[in-house]
Amino acid sequence: MLKNKRESHYKPRVVEKPKKFIDPNKKIIAIDFDGTIVRNNYPYIENPDERLIAWIKSHRDNYTFILWTCRHGKQLKYALDWLKEQGIE
Repeated sequence: MLKNKRESHYKPRVVEKPKKFIDPNKKIIAIDFDGTIVRNNYPYIENPDERLIAWIKSHRDNYTFILWTCRHGKQLKYALDWLKEQGIE
């Protein structure tokens, strides 16, 4: 039995530990996917910014990159798979 009304809304979240730790000596850059890495009409992935992709690849030793996106579910998986195909993980 619930002790108060607030308990009915509480749902604990399970947070997984990151597989790779962020290097504290590197600066972090968050890059948006739709409209930045790809210039597209969501949910399609088309018109990649080749210069930005090349820049990310050439600076991966100096920075930690975070994918900033509102994609979720299958659309997020498609974006992550596409980035892997481009050589960005």
